[in-house]
Amino acid sequence: MSTRRYWVLARVAALCVALGPGLAVKGQNARMDRPPRLVVQLVMGGVRADALEVCWERFDPRGFPRLITRGTYCTDARQSQLIGDEASGVATLACGAAPSVHGVNSEYWFSRTRGVREYLIEDGGERCVGCEGERSGYSPRRMLVGTLGDAWRGAYPKAKIYALSLSATPAVVLGGRGADGAFWYSHAERRIVTSSYYGGGFPESIRGINDARRPSQMCEQAWIPALPAEAMRAVTLTAQSQDAYADAMRALAQAVRQRGVMPERDATGGTSKRLLFTPAGNSLLKQMAIALIGGERMGKDSVPDLLSVYFSSIARVNMLYGPESPQAEDALLRLNQDVADLLEYLDAAVGAGEYLVVLTSAYASDESPGYLKHLGIPNGVFSPQQALFLLNSYLGALYSNGRIALGCVGQQIYLDELAIEKLGVAIEEVETRASRFLRDMAGVSRVYTSAQLLQGEVSQGRMGRAQAGFHVKRSGNLVIDLQPGWIVESPTVPLAENTSCSYSERVPLVWFGWKLRAMRSPTRVRLEDVAPTLCELLHIAPPNASMGSPIEAVVGWTR
Repeated sequence: MSTRRYWVLARVAALCVALGPGLAVKGQNARMDRPPRLVVQLVMGGVRADALEVCWERFDPRGFPRLITRGTYCTDARQSQLIGDEASGVATLACGAAPSVHGVNSEYWFSRTRGVREYLIEDGGERCVGCEGERSGYSPRRMLVGTLGDAWRGAYPKAKIYALSLSATPAVVLGGRGADGAFWYSHAERRIVTSSYYGGGFPESIRGINDARRPSQMCEQAWIPALPAEAMRAVTLTAQSQDAYADAMRALAQAVRQRGVMPERDATGGTSKRLLFTPAGNSLLKQMAIALIGGERMGKDSVPDLLSVYFSSIARVNMLYGPESPQAEDALLRLNQDVADLLEYLDAAVGAGEYLVVLTSAYASDESPGYLKHLGIPNGVFSPQQALFLLNSYLGALYSNGRIALGCVGQQIYLDELAIEKLGVAIEEVETRASRFLRDMAGVSRVYTSAQLLQGEVSQGRMGRAQAGFHVKRSGNLVIDLQPGWIVESPTVPLAENTSCSYSERVPLVWFGWKLRAMRSPTRVRLEDVAPTLCELLHIAPPNASMGSPIEAVVGWTR
């Protein structure tokens, strides 16, 4: 070894010895922004961004007002897809992506190869835990991409991750593959159930709720209004009007005065389903959340835990009675009280500044046709099933085939591509003819074909939103865009005033607790930004298909 090389190596070694202690200390620096011990996602359904503002003066200040005035309020949060609903909304929140990427634009879709309807969470390899008999269970295995729960589990293997809902799909999707458990209400058993996918058992906290028969008791609970009839917004606004809608409001007010309970529609298929359509369902979820946090000691150590709650009842009340109805107003007032109770519990059990709450809605609600008629605005109800029948008659006459359209899901129509191929006709030709036929129906504004939605460039406006909601393998061949004021007929609740999907873009989005500052941010954000924002706060990678971006007003708390 040359003398010059020897001295160079000796100087490098001496430098490493001198810097070694400093390097070791630097590697042990604690983060200034230690993650919250518990993150709670409170997800509503069918709640517009302006709904919280409309009821502001009626709210208990310990609920929504506390979140909004002391948290980071994103005043222009929107969904990307044209048509929002429960399944697509919670999937967007969980995956940080639009339906065009995560593949969930509804709970159901038609398989083009098998010609049958598929259910997103159905899994014949699992069983329902808590159900009588050998009923099939559910799992997130049909989800095409990863979720927030999956990313969380990968970064924090010892974290506790749970999801709650009154229906199975939101619980399973929000929990993802990484959840310790997802729990929902079974109206057949009047109890909380789960799937063997999560290990086949219940935590003591959930078992205790079932043992006390709380779900069954709350099915029978009277719906007592939070406000007197004279103070209900819909009643006061229509007091001077003379039409069918105003008459209905006066009749409702009179019924409340005479009986002291909120009038209900017998459209839920029996008492056991009633919990899905009353505020008591949201109160049950609050009780489950509190029991789970306490029983599983969530937020008690340095490993951040995740709890997601989908308040199903508010969505179904909006659908059955309309978002403008006294029933919807009362459900929101009672949900505000449930949120207040939950926040007070978190303060005591986890500690102020140790938890983070995210409040949003999976989708919004459009105005009900009856309410629009009262205002003199054009409106109507579109029947996809009737459209499907007429379309099959038309295409059958053209191509001498009785059933070219397989079926419809919401505002999507699926064509039998195998049958069309046997006819020797190009699928694009059939889609074009079908779209022209459907476009002439009452209430239809536009009909997008799959060929249009798969074109190279992403469009702006409604076409762009239709593209964001279109998945090449799971969406229909035709997407029907209705005129403003028109809604889709509910396939499950014939007496519903509204529907379970919406064109409205804007939803509420509030971040509260931990180290976040009180502010209102008018910057436009998307539902797919929620998951990557949480991941940024927790210093973990976002879900693998995430398209969203961290929200600056939230992650920039130190700036």
